[in-house]
Amino acid sequence: MVNIKKLFKYKKEDSLIRDSAILFLAASGLTMSGFLFHFYMGRKLGPASYGDLGIIFSLLYIFLVAFFVVQTIITSFVAEYKAKNEEEKINVLLRRALKRFLKIGIGIAIIFLLISKFIADFLHIDIRYLWIMSPMIVLLFLLPVTRGVMQGLESFKALGFNMTIEGLTKVIIGVLFVFIGFGVGGAVWALVISYSLAFLLSFITLKKYTHKKNIEFDSKPIYKYAVPVIISLFLFTGFYTIDVLLVKHFFNEHNAGLYVALSFLGKIIFFGTQSVATVMFPKAVSNFTVNKISKKLVNKAMFLVGSLGGIAVIAYFIFPKLAIMILYGKTYLEISNLLGIYGLVMLILSLSYVLVFYNLSLHRKKFILILLLFLILESFMLFMFHKTMLQIILILLVLMFLMYVSLLFYTYKDNAINNNTSI
Repeated sequence: MVNIKKLFKYKKEDSLIRDSAILFLAASGLTMSGFLFHFYMGRKLGPASYGDLGIIFSLLYIFLVAFFVVQTIITSFVAEYKAKNEEEKINVLLRRALKRFLKIGIGIAIIFLLISKFIADFLHIDIRYLWIMSPMIVLLFLLPVTRGVMQGLESFKALGFNMTIEGLTKVIIGVLFVFIGFGVGGAVWALVISYSLAFLLSFITLKKYTHKKNIEFDSKPIYKYAVPVIISLFLFTGFYTIDVLLVKHFFNEHNAGLYVALSFLGKIIFFGTQSVATVMFPKAVSNFTVNKISKKLVNKAMFLVGSLGGIAVIAYFIFPKLAIMILYGKTYLEISNLLGIYGLVMLILSLSYVLVFYNLSLHRKKFILILLLFLILESFMLFMFHKTMLQIILILLVLMFLMYVSLLFYTYKDNAINNNTSI
């Protein structure tokens, strides 16, 4: 049994609880803004149009793979440079990364526009929504660079403020645009504007790192580290997007809209607890850099996610109709019997997320095979068996639980967690 008192004994150098609290409050603000955003959109647009907006968000989650990949890579190396007191390298990394990812973002946005007709036809949505979304793709490669530096420096107050500005802008602009009649397109424009403003404001915090400095800088380790990060986060994102995309393809507009609402309520748990892994990651990287043991760090992170997410799951099981009524209204009450189960799926996924980031901090790679296996199983099972929403959710529940157990075994096997060895 884990000694809870010992687990949470505070030390200045192990500030996971304090920093998690700071970022959790900011993430809660971002989640609350998302709550208000979807509260208004779900009621104003109705199930059919809201289903279209949900598809935009599902596509966004796929592109957010790039966001989290970039942020994870930048965070890892900034944390390493910080631990070694190599501040000049942070300066060079920030400037070079912004230039490189600007070019990559523009290239991918152009490709996205070229295939937008095919995507719109497959998902049965207006192609104009995809056109509006395209500038956001560039921002999804730039904003994580600046946020990654803040995260690596453990500047969680600044990072939290940046996230809060993004959320508030999204709500205010989104509600305004939809209210005056821009519909789903207006909601998508709100996303573009919120990312733009957050990116510009991030330079206030990082001003001292933007002045040009020229030093010898080997970028090969960054690209080498990028490969497992890209693969693992791409695979992980599939676990909470494939179900929505397939439901949109196989179900009618009304039921697809209901499932999108269910999916968003569940993702509140996932994104709401994500701050714990965000705080844990640079600390684990710093520990690994100086060869410190991180066992207590990951245990504490798991406990925090389980506790915070567990409270939400219990609430979903006890008060499902209240949660749905507050956010979406009577039109969506059909999904009330599914909310608790779907919330449990997202809690298990959140715990797996902590393990994925811990293994990335140790430069471990073989866990990617676990993610690949279960993503293939999820895709196949949902493609073959999708008669009802309950059937889909039960498949997700079983697969996510088995994946979590597999990741636990991999993470803790052979005392590797105590040795900080790269595998």
